[in-house]
Amino acid sequence: MMIILNNTKKIQAKLLYDLLKKSFDEFYGNGITKTEIFNYGIGINTISVENTEGTEIYNLTITDEEITINESAASDKKTREKLRQFVEACLK
Repeated sequence: MMIILNNTKKIQAKLLYDLLKKSFDEFYGNGITKTEIFNYGIGINTISVENTEGTEIYNLTITDEEITINESAASDKKTREKLRQFVEACLK
């Protein structure tokens, strides 16, 4: 499944990567987790979200126009929804 969001703030990959790395685990756990749930990697216009075993579960492609969230076979519905909500919150 692919989710496409309008990049209304023209957020860059590095900034979104920093926000994910700093806040997504806590957002995912509704503020109750202090343990690392995900690992992150960054390319020029891409961000990789991996589980703690190192398997990529999401790949985000960021352009000035849109942010595309692509999921792998290892993804799940809860993580997809939380990731979408997090990215949308970053764009507000």
